[in-house]
Amino acid sequence: LVLPAAEGIPDHLLGAGRSISLRISSDPFVRILLGRYGRPITSTSANPTGRDPATGMEELTRYFSSSVETISLAIDDGVRRGAPSTLVRIVGDEVDVVREGAVPAERIFAAQRA
Repeated sequence: LVLPAAEGIPDHLLGAGRSISLRISSDPFVRILLGRYGRPITSTSANPTGRDPATGMEELTRYFSSSVETISLAIDDGVRRGAPSTLVRIVGDEVDVVREGAVPAERIFAAQRA
């Protein structure tokens, strides 16, 4: 979800237009990790904008090895496959599917109508 950021959110967490993105992961390992940690985690996507998501550590390292930003922590829990996340921007009553991925756009709009 891409949402307007509340006042006080640090600038380094903000995207275009003072927005903040929140990911709700269906990955079992990520859900366990977050459950045990008990707090949100700040993370980059596993790919540069416009590129396919990295499916493993080798690809992730290749994507970000020359980046100005450094990766503080990456956990190798094996190769990942599947559709990328669906990216939805919400501003007021407006819902925009920015990128259709694992959740079809029609499912998003059907939930909005309900």
